[in-house]
Amino acid sequence: MPQMSSATATQADFTELLCQEFLSSRGYGAFAFLSAYDAAQLFTRYTKQHRSDKDFIKDFVRSFVGGRITLPL
Repeated sequence: MPQMSSATATQADFTELLCQEFLSSRGYGAFAFLSAYDAAQLFTRYTKQHRSDKDFIKDFVRSFVGGRITLPL
């Protein structure tokens, strides 16, 4: 079985954390609110930051109000 590259594994881990945070705070997974494209763009934005993935995701989900993203992607 082929192994994932480091970058793919990192994006997969980020996506898993994103889904868990949405589920715990909103009651639904991330993809009930975001498209796959939005999640990929959010990951790209995260990679340009110097913050932990958990802090970045928590701040993003906290800023997500009424199904609208208040942080620019």
